[in-house]
Amino acid sequence: MANNSPAGFITCSVLILVASFMPWGTLQASFGFLGWQTITVSGWNGHFTLEGIESPNWMAVLCGLALGVFAVLRNHLIWRAPTALCVILCLYGILHLGFTVGILSTNDNGQLGIGSVLTLGAFLALFVLTIKSAVRGQLVSDNDVTSSV
Repeated sequence: MANNSPAGFITCSVLILVASFMPWGTLQASFGFLGWQTITVSGWNGHFTLEGIESPNWMAVLCGLALGVFAVLRNHLIWRAPTALCVILCLYGILHLGFTVGILSTNDNGQLGIGSVLTLGAFLALFVLTIKSAVRGQLVSDNDVTSSV
């Protein structure tokens, strides 16, 4: 397999897509006369709020899919995404899923789902792949973007 093969990126992106339909976790809450209800969160519903900023789960899913698309575009010599953009997308996914996993696993009324764990693992793998690609020079630096325009 060639060094610039997008297989790892595509595999992680597909894993993120599949895991987005799995339960990321469940929360139980009491609604007065309705009693205890269970809410299931996935990659397409739910969000977390940090310092008043609401971050929907689907944003993390889209970031993971974008990284796979960027790898395909790079492999076909159509476009090379700036390294900084790829790193930012990876870090956003890691932070989003890290907070999600942390909240669900430490909440007494929450239960961690397989989807959030798989998605976090895929983002960690994407980050490693992105750094390896940048070190090998397969991603373009910010200076290369401005000089080629």
